[in-house]
Formats: sequence, structure tokens, C-alpha cells
Amino acid sequence: MPIAAISAGHNSIVPGANSSYGREELVARDFVQRVGHYFRQAGWSVVDCTDNVGTTQTAVWTNCANNHLRVKSAFDATFHLNSFNGSASGTEVLYHPSYGNLAKCEQLGKVVANAFGTNWRGVKSRPDLGWLNKTKTDYYFELLFIDNESDMKKYNQNADKAARALVSTVTGVDLVPVSKYVVTGGLGVNAISEVSKYFLDHNWWAKIEFPGEGNNPFAVTGGLSEESLAKFEAWLKARGWYYEVRQ
Repeated sequence: MPIAAISAGHNSIVPGANSSYGREELVARDFVQRVGHYFRQAGWSVVDCTDNVGTTQTAVWTNCANNHLRVKSAFDATFHLNSFNGSASGTEVLYHPSYGNLAKCEQLGKVVANAFGTNWRGVKSRPDLGWLNKTKTDYYFELLFIDNESDMKKYNQNADKAARALVSTVTGVDLVPVSKYVVTGGLGVNAISEVSKYFLDHNWWAKIEFPGEGNNPFAVTGGLSEESLAKFEAWLKARGWYYEVRQ
């Protein structure tokens, strides 16, 4: 059984880039989980090489690289997010010119960009990056820009599609997508009561999350059929509520 070794950049101690649209270490971990799901669906084993204990930037990438090197993998990749000025956007892959496969980086990078709906920024030579130097392998994905509102909307809408497209291209397996689900915007007390009644009336699995730190609670559904999704969207639109459909 082939093995995929995958990792997310940074950790909660050394969080990397962040903005009002998300935190790099959290978004990257979300994507790694999605990629891992699809590799398992394709019949591969998956090893998550993400580092959660390093307390400096060097320690984080060194630990991550060492985790990759312990695995006899058929595919290695680490996933990160860019940040610049709020206007820069798109997907790119970084590689080491002495060890990387430029054509493969180009192929997989374009697959991910097309699935996200982001512009393809190309393959960038980065022999200075410690992870690439130490692992002597591909792939180092910069998925999109975490400080760009449009990019992050595309992530929230198409993350599952991008993960599935990447794994399908690597494995050659036609994969079954995860069901769509709904995440609402912030809810007040009356709205929480109203949406909870909808969930109970329809016997759905769902949850209300309370993120704290001054952020409003929001609702998250489980996977929905197309019919259930359409009816719930109509219900939300009739009330003028903000929501996102995700996979």
C-alpha cells in the first residue's frame, strides 16, 4: 500500500501568517485533513507529519522535515498559505531546483489552482527553504493568500474540491466528494433558537459553536443532500442571514 506523507505549516506556538480571514496553521491543517481523507479513500496509507511542538520557526520546519524523512512515502507534500498586502492572490508551488521535479510541481499546482478558482502564480525556485533542503523532495504548496478576502472565500467554497482534485491526479483514482454542509454567520439569541428549532424539526445532526473572544456563535450542519441543502438555503435567504456552503 503506497504512503502519502503530508504536513501543515506552522503551529499554534509559531502561527505563521494570519488575517481577519483566517490563521495559516488552522487553514493548512484543515486542508491536510481533507487531503488525508481522499488519500485513504484512494486506498493509500497517510502519515500526518505536521509539527505541533516546535517553539521557534526553525524548530517547527526541522521537526516537520524529520517527520517526513521517517516515512518511506510515495508522495510528500507540505501545505502553507501566503500573505502579502491584501491584494496579492493566487496559488503557487515552491521547489528546490536540485531535487524537485519542475514538471510535476507545475502539473499539481495548476490542478489545485483550477479547483480553487485562483490564479496560477507558477512554480518558484526556493533553494533557501529549510524544509526543501532537508527533505530533498517535493511538494511545497502555497495554497493561496490568507490576507486576500477573495482567495479565502474561494478556499471556504472549494477546499474539498481542491483536495480531491490533487489526490485524484496523484493516485489516478476517481474519488467521491464529501457532502456539502452549511456554516452560518454570527447568530444572536433569537436566531440560535430559531435555527435550532429548524434542526430539531428536520431531525438533523448540527451544532452551534461558541468561539469566544468576542465572536458571535454560529451554526454548522452535517452533510446535506441536494434537496435538503436547497430547502435550508431558501429558509436562510428568506431571513436575510449570511451563510456559506462548504465541503
